[in-house]
Amino acid sequence: MIDYSDYIGLPYKCRGRGPEYYDCYGLCVKVYKELLNIELPNHLEVDYDDKWYDKGKNCILDTIKDNWEYVNKPYRKYDLTVLFNGTTTYPNHVALWLSNNKILHITESITSTIDRYEDYWESKFHCALRWKNNG
Repeated sequence: MIDYSDYIGLPYKCRGRGPEYYDCYGLCVKVYKELLNIELPNHLEVDYDDKWYDKGKNCILDTIKDNWEYVNKPYRKYDLTVLFNGTTTYPNHVALWLSNNKILHITESITSTIDRYEDYWESKFHCALRWKNNG
């Protein structure tokens, strides 16, 4: 069993890619690199001022679609889950699917943590993605 304690309590910063601060995608980059030895692209070109949405032109899903594939349940560990924000119609948050309906993520209001998917995020779900080179 993997010990996730090294990934809990990391501080948030917009566009954070470590080693001191992380945003939600930066946390995914860290986990993929350290646990799977996979170098994910940084995607810093995405307009974070509009929460992964470029003034009605491009959604992050358009930006990353060449490297990721959509997947359906059952999800595998580390499938990247794109979630809805309740006040928007476009995806603006990512988390890593762990197991037993738990996700590892970080947001502006909290340090990185593991949450139960059903507690809050299930109603915000948009889609799940898998890195194409992740088997």
